[in-house]
Amino acid sequence: MNTNSFFRTTMANSYTTRKFFEKVTSDLHTQLLQWDMQVNVELEEWRSYVVKVQYLGKNYRVSLSKNEIDLLQHESPYALDKVIWDELVKQGLIIKASEGNFLQKVFSDQLLNYRIS
Repeated sequence: MNTNSFFRTTMANSYTTRKFFEKVTSDLHTQLLQWDMQVNVELEEWRSYVVKVQYLGKNYRVSLSKNEIDLLQHESPYALDKVIWDELVKQGLIIKASEGNFLQKVFSDQLLNYRIS
């Protein structure tokens, strides 16, 4: 999957918390779909922002507060993505080799720290 840093920066600076969270999780879903068409991503946006992922027979869950998302959104355009992907990896998700620049933007130099199958 490919991403455009200019457009993502614009989104991070102008989108509401909810809309930015939805964009980030949409990109997560798109990347996971490249690896397995059976992936399911659900969002909860009420008291906290939760992304639930069903992928390769396993369930993953990441929960963040609105304040956390606000801070990450304005820290850098891919900071929220990184926190979500880091948590998914902590829970056992294995990152696969991928075409495009999306995961490189998310992880920068740290991609080498993750198991890629």
